[in-house]
Amino acid sequence: MAIDVGAVRKVSSPENGVDMVCVLQPYQDRVFFAFEGQDKVNATLDAIGYQGDEGSWAVLSITGSHVDMLRVGRSRNLDLLNEHEGNHLALPAGFEPRACVEGSHAAFSKVRYRDRLYVILGNSSE
Repeated sequence: MAIDVGAVRKVSSPENGVDMVCVLQPYQDRVFFAFEGQDKVNATLDAIGYQGDEGSWAVLSITGSHVDMLRVGRSRNLDLLNEHEGNHLALPAGFEPRACVEGSHAAFSKVRYRDRLYVILGNSSE
């Protein structure tokens, strides 16, 4: 998914029926954000033996009880910024950083921070 620095790109559309989108930070192997289905998502992560590590992060797309996961390798050219760090940056209007977002409002933005490029998941009102 190509995103320009400072831009916002929606993750899903109403047609694909995604209920929730979450990110797992490096070393994170559970979803901590409370939502209906959180326990099932964490049980799925346990069942597949997911282990967060230094070298990657993951995007979870949750539809009903089904979880799709995309594991992304970290690099100097692209990494994941957590919502707490994102709250201190100038982000596009209408974009609020979150660890999990309802599917119809889920979006990524790309930022330059400390001489690196990052994406951040958030709630987009656009």
